[in-house]
Amino acid sequence: DGQAHRTGSRLNLLLRRQYVRVLRHYQEGGRLRPGLDLPDLAQLIVGITSWHFAAYISSAAMSRQELLEKGARQLRLVLAGLVLPPAA
Repeated sequence: DGQAHRTGSRLNLLLRRQYVRVLRHYQEGGRLRPGLDLPDLAQLIVGITSWHFAAYISSAAMSRQELLEKGARQLRLVLAGLVLPPAA
């Protein structure tokens, strides 16, 4: 457990906390289903984005656009059943 590991763990925690805040905002505004486990959803989002970022930095061929497209596609899949239509 070196300094890089501790820094990465701290960043991961900060990202998860921020995602929980954002997700709670949308849940309270009626855009996300009630009763969702927001910390678990935040962890899924961080996991997906971290995996794609790791693939991006270790690849000589992947473009930033491809990174964004792959991550967005998987996040849409995860959120598809969770997002509610706007209130009329």
